Amino acid sequence: MAPQEARRRGAAPVAEEPRRAAEVAAVPPAPLVGPSPPREAPAALPTQLAPMDVLLPSRQAPAASESDRREAREAEELRRERAEAEARRREAERAAPPDKKESGAVVQALMLLRRRYKDSDPAGLLACLQTLKAYISNLAKSPLDPKFQRINCDNKGFQSRVAPFDGARRTAGRRAVLEACGFQPEGGALVVSETFTKSKGPKLWDALAKIDVLIDQLSRAT
Repeated sequence: MAPQEARRRGAAPVAEEPRRAAEVAAVPPAPLVGPSPPREAPAALPTQLAPMDVLLPSRQAPAASESDRREAREAEELRRERAEAEARRREAERAAPPDKKESGAVVQALMLLRRRYKDSDPAGLLACLQTLKAYISNLAKSPLDPKFQRINCDNKGFQSRVAPFDGARRTAGRRAVLEACGFQPEGGALVVSETFTKSKGPKLWDALAKIDVLIDQLSRAT
């Protein structure tokens, strides 16, 4: 068939078939489509809300005024100064040497007690000395406290443990232990003056040391 006839009938020329086949072969193959990568899961929402005291400003009591803080500081400083002054005074009293005459009066009264009652009533004498020690120790530790500056002689404990023993309270012609430590009769009581506690306070510690020696001796003997 002539080429002109083929064109007229609509048929492609034979020479064009290899060219089309070459064009098809030159087209690169389409890439394979695989499964799409998994999507990342969205971040989990918090399961618990923050406490309200974190979200909201905390409510606090109003701060003390500057004047209140200043008064508190001044009161604390005053209290500290008084305590330090009292400690220095007591230390000075303990360090001061006791008066030999007064110390001798205490020793004399204690020896009288020991000589009279060591053999006849050692248990009663021991109780008497322990009571005297309590009276004198309270006064030595707190000389400005009014309740330790006065001994009620009508008190049951005083009547049973101190009054029956000559030399504990007073003896004719001789100073007793309590009187040697500043206690003087006043009505139905023994009272120590403020002047004594200020001027002769150190002798109380000396008297306590001597009483302790005698208490120790009696405790070992009984």
